[in-house]
Amino acid sequence: MPQRTGHPSDAARFLLVDADQQSARTLAGELPTGFAMPVVVVEAPTGTHAIEVLRAGRFDIVLVDLTSVEDIAPTPEDAVARLVRFAEGALTIALSDGASVSATMAAMRAGAHYCAARPISGAALAQRIGELARRHGKPRLVRADVRTASADVSAFNGASDQIHAVSQLVGHDLPESV
Repeated sequence: MPQRTGHPSDAARFLLVDADQQSARTLAGELPTGFAMPVVVVEAPTGTHAIEVLRAGRFDIVLVDLTSVEDIAPTPEDAVARLVRFAEGALTIALSDGASVSATMAAMRAGAHYCAARPISGAALAQRIGELARRHGKPRLVRADVRTASADVSAFNGASDQIHAVSQLVGHDLPESV
């Protein structure tokens, strides 16, 4: 049965599809540490459970272990395509334990926004989600990678005009004394 953790309304809502309970719990436990906003993780062990959960609610991010969705389609590509349809615009990230390049490309063709090799830390995943959110117009999630990706550019002594320009582009204003 799917599990839920937390319920804040301003939270980033994740659906984590993974048949390996230990792996799912580890990633679900790490995800909140990489985000600057509350995180709600709903776990589904199979593609069938994932579809039930997606029918019941909306999610910001769907993480799909490619081997855990074999119950809903004959190929991982077809399974990802099916979940993407039910996900209604959520960022979809395929998770793979050493999948081949062809399996990765198939997941991307099926609609996954990214394919991550496992193991992946919650912090690394949060940073990638922030990048994907900017690229795909999901402003609510852009602040997701604040904890992991922010650089303290104010520490650069004698920063050049180029560093000042870059820092303004990424949202870090340098003090005038630098």
